[in-house]
Amino acid sequence: MQQTLFPRIFSRDINDAISEQTLVEVESRSQSVVESFGELPDKQKCFILEKITLACDSIQFLFNQKLRLYLAGYPSNDSAYLNQVERQLSDLQQVLIAFYAYHPGSILHLLDSKPDVVACLALSTGLDTDLFNPALLGLVALSKVKETKLAKMLAVQTKTKTFDGLLASLISCSCKNAQEFFDYMMVRNTVSSELLKHWLRKGILDSHVAMPILALRSDDSSQQWLLEHYAENDLYFERSLIADNPRVCFANILASSDMKSVKQCDIYACFWPSHLPPVWEPSHPTAPIQLMLSGNPEWVPEAIEQMSLSESYRDWLQALSIVYGPTLPIDSNQNELELNRDQTIDQLLEWVDSGLYKSATALRLGSTLSLETSIKALQSSRIDDQCRFWIWRQICVCSRVYFHWDALQLEAQQASVFAHLLQPSATGKVCNWESL
Repeated sequence: MQQTLFPRIFSRDINDAISEQTLVEVESRSQSVVESFGELPDKQKCFILEKITLACDSIQFLFNQKLRLYLAGYPSNDSAYLNQVERQLSDLQQVLIAFYAYHPGSILHLLDSKPDVVACLALSTGLDTDLFNPALLGLVALSKVKETKLAKMLAVQTKTKTFDGLLASLISCSCKNAQEFFDYMMVRNTVSSELLKHWLRKGILDSHVAMPILALRSDDSSQQWLLEHYAENDLYFERSLIADNPRVCFANILASSDMKSVKQCDIYACFWPSHLPPVWEPSHPTAPIQLMLSGNPEWVPEAIEQMSLSESYRDWLQALSIVYGPTLPIDSNQNELELNRDQTIDQLLEWVDSGLYKSATALRLGSTLSLETSIKALQSSRIDDQCRFWIWRQICVCSRVYFHWDALQLEAQQASVFAHLLQPSATGKVCNWESL
C-alpha cells in the first residue's frame, strides 16, 4: 500500500550537479557571512545575540517537548499542548527569520552551536535567501545535530518542496551522510521503487538494504531473492508479508528450528494468540509487549503479580491499559505523584479478585482485538512509540498489507494511511482478525 503525503522521487529527479562539495561550499559561504556579521558595532551585535540566545533556548526546549509528545503518543491535532508547542515554535521562528533578514550572519553563526535551530529555520518555508538553497543549508545543519531522533523529526516533517530531490541527489553521489539521508526519505515515504532499483544497479544501495524493501512492495524478483538469500528464521517480518499464510509460515519456522533462533519469536508468536499459544514467562523483559499484543486476559493475574516485583512497572501498566482501555480501573497516564505504586497494585488485585478482568475474547482498548481497535491504538496519544511499533507490525502481518509507519511522521501522513487501511479493498488478501 503506497499512501504518501510527499511526492515520490524517481531517478529522473536526481540532479547530478549536487554533490558533497555542494554542501561544503554552502558551509564555506555561511562562514563568510558570519565573518561579515562580526564587523557590526559591538553594541549592536550584543543586543542581537542576546535576543537570539533567548529565542534559541526557548526553541530548543519546545523541540524537546514536541519530540517527547510524538514518542509518547499519536500527534493528534486535538492535542491542546502539542498545538500550543507548534504555535510557540512558529512565533519564535518568525523572530529569528526577522533577524536573518536583517543580517543572515546573526543566524548562521549558530550552525555549529545550535544546528537544530538553523535546520528548522532553513527547512521552513519562511527563510528567503539569495545566498544558497535554504534546503541545502538545512541538510548541512541536520548533519551536525547529535540527537538522531530530533534530526529525524526535523527532516521528516519539513514541507520544503526540493528537500527529497536534494536528498536523492546526495545519496546518489554516496555522500558521507547518505545513510541518514536515505533513512529520512524512507520515513517520509518518498523513495520510489524505480529509484531503489536504480540505486541497486548503480551499486549505491546494497542488495540486503534494497531487496527487502522491494519485496515488501510486492516486487516478485525481490521476493524470490529474499527467499533465496535469507534463512527461514531471518527477516520474519518481511517473510511473513510475502508468504501465502504468515501464521502457517511462522508455525513452520518454529517446527523446523529452535524457537530461540528466531529473533523476537516470543513477540511474533503473540500475533496469533489463539493459534500459536506462546510460552509466556512474566519475568521476561518482553512480557509486557507480549501481553499487549496478545490481549490475553488469562495472563493478567500473573502480570499484576509481576508488577509488584518488577522495575518495569510502568511498562506493565501501559500494557494493561492497551488491553483494557477505559475499563481498566487505573489511569496509566497519571504522573508518579498521583499514581502510588502500592495503592495501584492493591487496586488492581482487588479488580482481579472481582473477576472483572475476564473476557471470552482477546482485547484491545477494552474491545475485541481487531483491525479497527488496533488502528485506534495507533491513533492514541497515550501509547508510546515502542508499543505502537509492535502494533503496526501486527497490523501489517495480520492484515497482509504493508504500509510504512514511523512515530515521528506528521499527523496528516499517519491519518491518511489509517483511513485507507479501513477501506475494505485495502486489506483484501487474508484479513480475518476474528480468527486470531
